[in-house]
Amino acid sequence: MAKDGVIEVEAVVKAALPNAMFRLEIEMGETKHEILGHISGKMRRHYIRITPGDHVRKWQTGHHALVSTPVVHAGRAYVIFRKLQCVDMAGGKLLWRGGDFGHGSCLVTGDGKLIVFGNGKLVLIDPAAGKYSQLSRVSGIVDGTCYPQVALSDGVIACKDRAGTLVCLSVRARGRGK
Repeated sequence: MAKDGVIEVEAVVKAALPNAMFRLEIEMGETKHEILGHISGKMRRHYIRITPGDHVRKWQTGHHALVSTPVVHAGRAYVIFRKLQCVDMAGGKLLWRGGDFGHGSCLVTGDGKLIVFGNGKLVLIDPAAGKYSQLSRVSGIVDGTCYPQVALSDGVIACKDRAGTLVCLSVRARGRGK
């Protein structure tokens, strides 16, 4: 049922599978959907299209992440596992990879740039270049492992390491805001 733009469904786990995978069955009216998922990014990433009465696996790729959530923008998925990887959403093909981020995270800015956080550094990337193209870099932000998701709001970047050290950096234009 849709409520405030959120779709709620109840699912029944039909099978627990090897490698932290599971099979769900969802009933929506008279239609049943089966979804295969996993609780760890350790395996592969899947892109699945689900429409009423149908579900189709579009592609599967070995380009994955252990921790980060993929960020999708302009037909590309960006995921970090040691390096930032750019995957074409149409077919799952790896387009490029670069940098050294460990188990970092990334986000897309309003102007289509990527902010990548990992291994104690923040890097600004221009994905429109069609390759790993670093525009700016700040190292030594935190000392620890950078599992948590980097965040950007109102010109402030917030990043935290696994130990809980939180660092906030202003990227506002001079003279704007506090």
